[in-house]
Amino acid sequence: MTQYFEKYRGAERVSLVNALTEMGESASYNYRTRIAAANNIANYTGTATQNLQMLSLLKSGDLIRPADGAAADSTEQPKSNRKWLFGMALAGTIGALFFGKKKMTDKKPRKKKKRKKASK
Repeated sequence: MTQYFEKYRGAERVSLVNALTEMGESASYNYRTRIAAANNIANYTGTATQNLQMLSLLKSGDLIRPADGAAADSTEQPKSNRKWLFGMALAGTIGALFFGKKKMTDKKPRKKKKRKKASK
């Protein structure tokens, strides 16, 4: 027997990822790939067209749940996010090494230089 996702009854304008998240489902790329395969959406890469197709099925109550049952780990982050987070952490570490941990407010105010009047 085929299992379907519950019909989405949320906001009219919503993305597939947000709809799945609101329903308490995993929205990870790996899980969406398995959902696409279960719904005969070939070569899923996460394009807008593919996501809109799955969202339409979800809103109509016809989106098939993957046969393996278990959802992907909901804490999983897309690879692009992991790279960005790693880059930000690395940048923070390098910044602390080169510039120390001083705050901008710790700097002494600059003294204004007095200009000499030009003699005539």
